[in-house]
Amino acid sequence: MGAGWTVLVPIKPVGERKSRLADVLEGAAREALAERMLRHVLATIIAAGARPRLVSAEKPAWWDGDWSDDRQAPLNIALGAARDVLGSAPVAVVHGDLPALCREDLELLFAAADRDGVALAPDRHRIGTNAIALADDRPFAFAFGPDSFARHHRQDYAIVTRPGLGLDIDLPEDLEYAHALDAPALRA
Repeated sequence: MGAGWTVLVPIKPVGERKSRLADVLEGAAREALAERMLRHVLATIIAAGARPRLVSAEKPAWWDGDWSDDRQAPLNIALGAARDVLGSAPVAVVHGDLPALCREDLELLFAAADRDGVALAPDRHRIGTNAIALADDRPFAFAFGPDSFARHHRQDYAIVTRPGLGLDIDLPEDLEYAHALDAPALRA
């Protein structure tokens, strides 16, 4: 289903990930959590038949796949530059902190974009945007950050609401919720 799709996965530098969890997890535990979730997201992208491409300041030593240097640019600029490199190919952005993401989530996201041109996956609160799929080279301005779902949303875009796409880990209550759901990326 994901054949032909490249999925951009932006990641922050080691030491800067999941800082809003500092009250409940010390630094090494936050890094380990971020790494487990990232690896889960990458494996899920591959299982969906798509090609992951990390977008970061440094290519992780363990990663032998595609990578775009974000040149320490702000997230939205870095994603735009990474998309430009891909030309008119179908491209998605999926954040690396989705511990319950499954292959079917991505297949539905890609299918919705194939049908409508653009598909958005909001977080479970419908405030942030956890994934975007763009089926063609239409102009699109990434607007990640606070209240990104409202900034990304347009009436002609497909909205894909799925538990695996909606659950991101930003705050301690998100982590508690993910543990209650027994999210795959959190299993030891």
